Amino acid sequence: MTLSDFGGTTVNTAYKAKLQVLNHATVPTDADSLPTVVITDSAGTVQVPAGVMTKDSDGTYSYSYSIGGSSVGGVWETEVSVVINGEMVKVNDYWSLSSSPADVAIIEITDKIIPTITANVRIDNMGTSASDFYYVYCIVSSEANLCGGNDDVDSGSDTAYINAGSFINLSLTLDEVPTAGTYWFKIKARALAETLWAAATEQFIAESGTPPGGGGGGGGGGGGGSTAVIIPTIPAGTCNGADFNHDNKVNSVDFSILLAFWQKLSPFKNPCVDINKDNKVNSVDFSILLYQWKK
Repeated sequence: MTLSDFGGTTVNTAYKAKLQVLNHATVPTDADSLPTVVITDSAGTVQVPAGVMTKDSDGTYSYSYSIGGSSVGGVWETEVSVVINGEMVKVNDYWSLSSSPADVAIIEITDKIIPTITANVRIDNMGTSASDFYYVYCIVSSEANLCGGNDDVDSGSDTAYINAGSFINLSLTLDEVPTAGTYWFKIKARALAETLWAAATEQFIAESGTPPGGGGGGGGGGGGGSTAVIIPTIPAGTCNGADFNHDNKVNSVDFSILLAFWQKLSPFKNPCVDINKDNKVNSVDFSILLYQWKK
């Protein structure tokens, strides 16, 4: 005798159990009477005390249960009792119910200029109870690659509280995409108490571009809209490529320092930003920084 493994579902859907009774020759054989069903929710409350299965064919029975929107999420249990040759036999199945199912969508990739990529996304709480939602997002170089592991180009994660039936819009930025090319921005989300994920993927082409010019005159580069950074004073002759702050890595911090001196005249407080020593900071220095990115 076998009972189907249902797996999981969400509120406002239908649960279905299927039972098959086999004889010793594995031929479907009718039970003495119609099997009965007991369904218990994750809080231990019996939701179906004595359901009766329907006969679909010889030895095969099914039962459907409509799950209301206010049902509690978690692991539910279905227990089926059946009499075979005068003997009572019981079998059960555990399945997951999501009461705060998520829905996610990538609205637009708003910034495709490397190394910083930004996407606008939306996460919906499709359930009937408010919850904290955990979301993971990443940029990968292969559509088949999932978020996680050590092969993401860049990744991040966070949580957000969403009321029942509501949604949030997020602007998600990843700033370690080193080269232009084709990538996939991915996001997945679920309520903290749930096991089912919702996911979305958007393909895009990352582009090389001229960084935005500084907008605030002298004094160390008050660039319009750029993030303030601490610019270390580095003695001339101690430069190490594009590692402008001498932390032995080339990343977004060095990129921010480069922007602070973009298209300004020498001398520079940090002379290392003029990587090719032509007395100006421009696209040539930016290209060298990209070549050394994460090296």
